[in-house]
Amino acid sequence: MAAVLGLGLSIQGCEELRMSSAAKRSPQTLTCAALAARGPGENAHVVVTDFMVVEGDFVYEPDVNLEFKRVWVPVVAYAERPAEPEPKPLFDLSQPKRPSISFRVLVESSHLKTMDAVVAFNDEPQFQGLVINEIDSLDSETTKLLREGYPGIDLDRVWIVEHKRAPISRTKALIWLVAGLALLGVAVWLFRQGSAAEPERSYKRRHPRRMGPAAPPREDAT
Repeated sequence: MAAVLGLGLSIQGCEELRMSSAAKRSPQTLTCAALAARGPGENAHVVVTDFMVVEGDFVYEPDVNLEFKRVWVPVVAYAERPAEPEPKPLFDLSQPKRPSISFRVLVESSHLKTMDAVVAFNDEPQFQGLVINEIDSLDSETTKLLREGYPGIDLDRVWIVEHKRAPISRTKALIWLVAGLALLGVAVWLFRQGSAAEPERSYKRRHPRRMGPAAPPREDAT
């Protein structure tokens, strides 16, 4: 248990240290178009404005109690909205799905737990998060599903924004890292102590039993 917790804290501490050098405590505000075109620059902590959710496929990880545990939602700038003859509801399955369009910004969120929350997210004027390309990437299953939904998409050029995540201080990140390494050290020490305390076992071949010589008959006293 200590080893697992120590490893987790160490990994998290390393990630946060890397993010602390790429992100400032105060976010920068930029449009979705600017983020898609130029990236976050020297501050990965962003507030993104002028965006819309792509009307198409998004990836979700199912949850036991709610619909979604985590979602990956493509967003684009307002200027990239395809022209429509008449408005229709977002994710209206009764309507023919429009051809997939490309995107350069992907929102990863553990806060959008239902379809209604994803739809409501489209009406938000802005969202805050961290661009995490520096420390993380899409797993193989998410990558496969996005490529199926958006044929030809170049996911290496997509900026991943973790929704509602903010950077922690460098001091806190160092504390997590040191605490994790300390727990790993304790786990190793306990393992060695347990191995040393175990008594050394030795095995000897037992000699097979043998019958002794028959006792001489007893002479009766006369």
